Amino acid sequence: MNSYAQKLNKFTKEFTTDYCKVSGDIDWEKLVKYNSEKKS
Repeated sequence: MNSYAQKLNKFTKEFTTDYCKVSGDIDWEKLVKYNSEKKS
């Protein structure tokens, strides 16, 4: 269970850093842009 919690904490930190504004709100424009980019 500990490794699950660690992975969840890591994901949450990365998501917050990459896709949230300083206010804590999700930066939907940035998230949609990332999701819409073509991956090769």
